[in-house]
Amino acid sequence: MKTIAILDPWATGHHPMYMRTMTLAFLELGHRVLAICPSAPELSAWIMVRRPDLIRNLSTFEVSAPPSSRLSNPILRRAASGLKAWNHARRSIRQALKEENPRASGS
Repeated sequence: MKTIAILDPWATGHHPMYMRTMTLAFLELGHRVLAICPSAPELSAWIMVRRPDLIRNLSTFEVSAPPSSRLSNPILRRAASGLKAWNHARRSIRQALKEENPRASGS
């Protein structure tokens, strides 16, 4: 069994549906899933209704969207926002892993 982290900090449009679908697919494949999203309680409830036998392999963590860059140059703003998003994802996954397994992180 592999542990798979899925992160989506946006909760609008198609994002929640993709999060639910991907989380369920990985759980059904027998993996442990760390789902990091703004609607973590709703995701857990959705999985519980559909596949209560898989809920033991799911850990959910709440996260909000990263702040956008405020640079005036559109090219630099896009690049800076992309870097912020990657750093935000890295920190969110590390925090989820730390909460999931405090002994492994030295806490």
